[in-house]
Amino acid sequence: MIHRGRVRPLWISLVPALFFCLALQAQVKDRLFRVQVGGKFGYMNEQGKLIIPPDFKAARKFRDGLAPVQAGDKWGYIDTKGHLVIKPQYDDARIFSFGLASVEVGEHWGYINRQGRVVIPTSFEVARTFMDPGDGTGPTARVKTTGKWGMIDTQGRTIVNPMYDEMEGPLEEGVSPVKLNGLWGYIDRTNTYVIQPQFEFAEAFTSGVAAVEKDNHWGFIDHKGAWLVPCTFDGANELFEDRGPVKIGSKWGFVDKSGKLVIPAQFEEVQSFENGLAEVRNEVGLGYINRNGEWIWKSAK
Repeated sequence: MIHRGRVRPLWISLVPALFFCLALQAQVKDRLFRVQVGGKFGYMNEQGKLIIPPDFKAARKFRDGLAPVQAGDKWGYIDTKGHLVIKPQYDDARIFSFGLASVEVGEHWGYINRQGRVVIPTSFEVARTFMDPGDGTGPTARVKTTGKWGMIDTQGRTIVNPMYDEMEGPLEEGVSPVKLNGLWGYIDRTNTYVIQPQFEFAEAFTSGVAAVEKDNHWGFIDHKGAWLVPCTFDGANELFEDRGPVKIGSKWGFVDKSGKLVIPAQFEEVQSFENGLAEVRNEVGLGYINRNGEWIWKSAK
């Protein structure tokens, strides 16, 4: 039988697969983790093997295949082979997300693209990373103007006018934690409160929960503001990969989404889990653990 339908060229059929492969490749490239050796920063892989030598004064994590590093007094960007692809020229620099990164020039912040070209002018007092809003619309970033925080989109257009005393994140899972008149609550894209101001501090929602402080103790709430994990901790942070950092006394450990302590409180500082590892710091220095609390890499004594 002869099919007389329209025949698609082979290269068109391959386009979706090509984009999938490129996206997967970018995710794999991002699986490098900063390490500190002898006071300088480099990067290791998931197995704890040093991939990029510790040549930098300071460094942040990889995203979109690039990482901000400080060489001398200025910040630039390296690729996953350690090559400087955007020369050090900024007073500070943040990670890439959605093809944009916030950078500081003088006393003002703006956004560059992956070629190092300024695409949103350096007109903000502070500018932070774009995030997936989780509400089916475009990414947003929090920015500070005239002493107040608001939100913009990737074109630099205002989404939420600068009116808040503090803002702990842009829209994530459809809401953003904001502080006004001394208390924290959560707003949506229309700048409407979805959880009324009532907390002493509030983190962004991740995995359906958010860490909040009330009466000098921390717990976790759901999107309705109901308590999932009671306020029993001395500190808490965003939960990723079913692991949430919590502080007990002066030490940090990790709980799962139910609030069960799954990694004992033993660290001086911790970061949230990403790609199966969490950056932690003890009395020796910076290191990495897996979701079971096992060391993958640690600073030498």
